[in-house]
Amino acid sequence: MRLALLPVFLGSVGLAAGHAWAASPPTCDSTTLERTRASVADTCNCATATSHKDYVKCVRDAIKGSVKAKTLTKDCARAVHVCVAKSTCGTSDVTCCETSAKGTTRCSIKKDSTACKPRHGGSACVGTHTSCCDACGTSGCLP
Repeated sequence: MRLALLPVFLGSVGLAAGHAWAASPPTCDSTTLERTRASVADTCNCATATSHKDYVKCVRDAIKGSVKAKTLTKDCARAVHVCVAKSTCGTSDVTCCETSAKGTTRCSIKKDSTACKPRHGGSACVGTHTSCCDACGTSGCLP
Protein backbone atom coordinates (compact mmCIF):
# COMPACT_ATOMS: atom_id res chain seq x y z
CA MET A 1 0.00 0.00 0.00
CA ARG A 2 2.83 2.41 0.85
CA LEU A 3 4.55 1.82 -2.51
CA ALA A 4 1.29 2.42 -4.35
CA LEU A 5 1.02 5.87 -2.76
CA LEU A 6 4.59 6.89 -3.61
CA PRO A 7 3.77 8.24 -7.13
CA VAL A 8 0.83 10.18 -5.68
CA PHE A 9 3.05 11.68 -2.99
CA LEU A 10 5.84 12.56 -5.42
CA GLY A 11 3.36 14.17 -7.76
CA SER A 12 1.75 16.16 -4.97
CA VAL A 13 5.06 17.69 -3.87
CA GLY A 14 6.08 18.45 -7.45
CA LEU A 15 8.91 15.93 -7.76
CA ALA A 16 7.49 13.62 -10.40
CA ALA A 17 7.48 15.96 -13.38
CA GLY A 18 9.29 19.00 -14.61
CA HIS A 19 12.59 18.35 -12.86
CA ALA A 20 15.94 17.49 -14.35
CA TRP A 21 15.85 13.88 -13.23
CA ALA A 22 12.39 13.28 -14.78
CA ALA A 23 12.95 11.88 -18.27
CA SER A 24 11.25 13.78 -21.05
CA PRO A 25 9.63 11.61 -23.70
CA PRO A 26 11.79 11.11 -26.78
CA THR A 27 10.38 12.33 -30.06
CA CYS A 28 10.66 11.42 -33.70
CA ASP A 29 10.96 14.35 -36.06
CA SER A 30 9.58 14.09 -39.58
CA THR A 31 13.03 14.21 -41.20
CA THR A 32 14.27 11.22 -39.19
CA LEU A 33 11.04 9.34 -39.86
CA GLU A 34 11.25 9.97 -43.63
CA ARG A 35 14.96 9.07 -43.73
CA THR A 36 14.36 5.83 -41.81
CA ARG A 37 11.42 4.83 -44.00
CA ALA A 38 13.50 5.50 -47.14
CA SER A 39 16.37 3.42 -45.76
CA VAL A 40 13.99 0.57 -44.93
CA ALA A 41 12.53 0.77 -48.45
CA ASP A 42 16.00 0.00 -49.82
CA THR A 43 16.08 -3.21 -47.77
CA CYS A 44 12.42 -4.26 -47.77
CA ASN A 45 10.68 -3.89 -51.13
CA CYS A 46 6.96 -3.24 -50.71
CA ALA A 47 6.12 -4.13 -54.31
CA THR A 48 7.79 -7.53 -54.23
CA ALA A 49 6.87 -8.57 -50.67
CA THR A 50 5.33 -12.04 -50.71
CA SER A 51 3.08 -11.35 -47.71
CA HIS A 52 2.22 -8.48 -45.40
CA LYS A 53 3.54 -10.44 -42.43
CA ASP A 54 6.90 -11.01 -44.13
CA TYR A 55 7.14 -7.33 -45.08
CA VAL A 56 6.44 -6.19 -41.51
CA LYS A 57 9.04 -8.67 -40.20
CA CYS A 58 11.60 -7.43 -42.73
CA VAL A 59 11.09 -3.83 -41.61
CA ARG A 60 11.23 -4.77 -37.95
CA ASP A 61 14.49 -6.62 -38.50
CA ALA A 62 15.90 -3.74 -40.57
CA ILE A 63 15.36 -1.15 -37.83
CA LYS A 64 16.20 -3.35 -34.84
CA GLY A 65 19.95 -2.76 -35.21
CA SER A 66 19.50 1.01 -35.32
CA VAL A 67 17.50 0.96 -32.10
CA LYS A 68 20.12 -1.23 -30.39
CA ALA A 69 22.89 1.09 -31.58
CA LYS A 70 20.82 4.02 -30.28
CA THR A 71 20.93 5.74 -33.67
CA LEU A 72 17.13 5.48 -33.84
CA THR A 73 14.78 6.14 -30.93
CA LYS A 74 12.14 3.63 -29.94
CA ASP A 75 9.55 6.31 -30.73
CA CYS A 76 10.81 6.51 -34.32
CA ALA A 77 10.88 2.73 -34.58
CA ARG A 78 7.25 2.63 -33.40
CA ALA A 79 6.28 5.35 -35.90
CA VAL A 80 7.87 3.38 -38.74
CA HIS A 81 6.12 0.23 -37.54
CA VAL A 82 2.73 2.01 -37.53
CA CYS A 83 3.26 3.11 -41.14
CA VAL A 84 4.26 -0.41 -42.13
CA ALA A 85 1.40 -2.07 -40.27
CA LYS A 86 -1.11 0.24 -41.96
CA SER A 87 0.20 -0.46 -45.44
CA THR A 88 -0.79 -2.63 -48.37
CA CYS A 89 2.69 -4.08 -48.84
CA GLY A 90 2.60 -7.80 -49.55
CA THR A 91 -1.12 -7.71 -50.37
CA SER A 92 -3.43 -6.67 -53.19
CA ASP A 93 -5.31 -4.39 -50.77
CA VAL A 94 -5.75 -0.63 -51.22
CA THR A 95 -5.58 2.40 -48.95
CA CYS A 96 -8.91 4.16 -48.53
CA CYS A 97 -9.31 7.75 -47.35
CA GLU A 98 -12.72 8.31 -45.81
CA THR A 99 -13.80 11.87 -44.99
CA SER A 100 -16.81 12.32 -42.73
CA ALA A 101 -19.55 14.92 -43.20
CA LYS A 102 -17.82 16.89 -40.43
CA GLY A 103 -14.59 16.94 -42.43
CA THR A 104 -12.40 14.50 -40.50
CA THR A 105 -10.41 12.11 -42.65
CA ARG A 106 -9.17 8.68 -41.66
CA CYS A 107 -7.36 6.01 -43.57
CA SER A 108 -8.08 2.32 -43.61
CA ILE A 109 -6.95 -0.69 -45.60
CA LYS A 110 -9.61 -2.27 -47.82
CA LYS A 111 -9.57 -5.52 -49.78
CA ASP A 112 -10.20 -3.70 -53.07
CA SER A 113 -11.31 -0.35 -54.47
CA THR A 114 -15.00 -1.32 -54.43
CA ALA A 115 -14.84 -1.63 -50.64
CA CYS A 116 -13.68 1.98 -50.29
CA LYS A 117 -17.02 3.67 -49.61
CA PRO A 118 -17.89 7.01 -48.04
CA ARG A 119 -19.23 7.23 -44.54
CA HIS A 120 -22.73 8.70 -44.19
CA GLY A 121 -22.71 12.16 -45.76
CA GLY A 122 -19.00 12.06 -46.45
CA SER A 123 -16.68 11.08 -49.25
CA ALA A 124 -14.08 8.41 -49.95
CA CYS A 125 -11.24 7.88 -52.39
CA VAL A 126 -8.72 5.15 -53.05
CA GLY A 127 -5.24 6.30 -52.10
CA THR A 128 -2.32 6.20 -54.51
CA HIS A 129 0.19 5.42 -51.75
CA THR A 130 0.78 2.04 -50.14
CA SER A 131 0.78 3.32 -46.54
CA CYS A 132 -1.91 5.16 -44.62
CA CYS A 133 0.87 7.43 -43.38
CA ASP A 134 1.12 8.87 -46.90
CA ALA A 135 -2.26 8.24 -48.52
CA CYS A 136 -4.55 10.82 -46.94
CA GLY A 137 -4.51 14.51 -46.23
CA THR A 138 -6.94 16.52 -44.14
CA SER A 139 -9.62 16.46 -46.82
CA GLY A 140 -9.05 13.22 -48.71
CA CYS A 141 -6.47 11.48 -50.88
CA LEU A 142 -3.04 12.95 -51.48
CA PRO A 143 -1.59 12.88 -55.00
